[in-house]
Amino acid sequence: MLTAFTAYVHAQDPIRIELADISIGTGLEDGRLCALMSESFLESDEGLSLVERMNSCLTDNSYREMASQMKNNLESLTESRKQYEGKTDETSREILSALDENIALCKELIGQYSSNSDGAADATALLEEIRSHSLCGRLYYGADDIGHGYWAVGTTKGYRTPDSRCGVIDSNGNVAVPFIYNCLEAYPDTRILRTIDCSNNKEGAIRYDGSVILDCKYDIVNMCSSALIIIDNEGNESRCGVADLNGNTLLPQIYKEIEPFSYGLESGTYDFYVITDNKTRLKAVFDNKFKQITGFIYDGWLNEKPYFIGVKPAGDNDIYDARSWQKLTDIPEEYWNHRHSES
Repeated sequence: MLTAFTAYVHAQDPIRIELADISIGTGLEDGRLCALMSESFLESDEGLSLVERMNSCLTDNSYREMASQMKNNLESLTESRKQYEGKTDETSREILSALDENIALCKELIGQYSSNSDGAADATALLEEIRSHSLCGRLYYGADDIGHGYWAVGTTKGYRTPDSRCGVIDSNGNVAVPFIYNCLEAYPDTRILRTIDCSNNKEGAIRYDGSVILDCKYDIVNMCSSALIIIDNEGNESRCGVADLNGNTLLPQIYKEIEPFSYGLESGTYDFYVITDNKTRLKAVFDNKFKQITGFIYDGWLNEKPYFIGVKPAGDNDIYDARSWQKLTDIPEEYWNHRHSES
């Protein structure tokens, strides 16, 4: 049986076929080997025939694996039998009888599962044929649909190691991002990829077309709703800042912490940020455009969505409506009535 065969809903999308099981015995089995095929090819007679041959190859490999397992079992049973040979007591005779039954069964199964075909050679030939028909004429170690007609693929067996190589191809197999990155993590909503250099654990950001937004030189690059939070660590200290989706600085790297929050309400989604000063360790609120709403005067905050309650060191609180950032003297009574009725 074909273990992984995934078709995607759009007619122009490629189809990913897992080949790791087929590749057993070819020297390519130490990874998530797969191919990206055009849907039109797999709908053709040739394509259907290819899938049938893949199924046959998978079955052969499965039988060989079971035969190998039975041979190991046979060897173990034969060694166990030697301990009781020549013994005539009743217990030994019963054990010998059971061992002989299992040995006979293993031999029978080995005969059933052993394949007369040269499976490794068949798999190699089949992989070469699949490669010739696949997008860009390549097989990949992993392929992830990252949306918008793009696929993140790997050309090496390793993943997220200094030796691994990842890139991006489009639905026609054209290389959009060269295979120079150790790891890529996609943010489809913004068509941005986080790049990771595993040799020094640095991160950056690129677009789906490969153009660089942030060089791969930061300790952490996190995607928030409409910007990139940049973090560099120095000992126990962090220097946090924000860049827009073009890499332009919105906030310099002078803050201790930048915490993104989102209030999802029926009237819409309201994003904001609680930012901690590096010197005083006090917090301020910035809106979704990174405009500063409050001073750095809070040492904590309370969430009463849609209301933000800033807690001052002295013990008194400030209340804001996060939908407008209007400062209030109190949370409206109907809010508490609503909360009480929900509970």
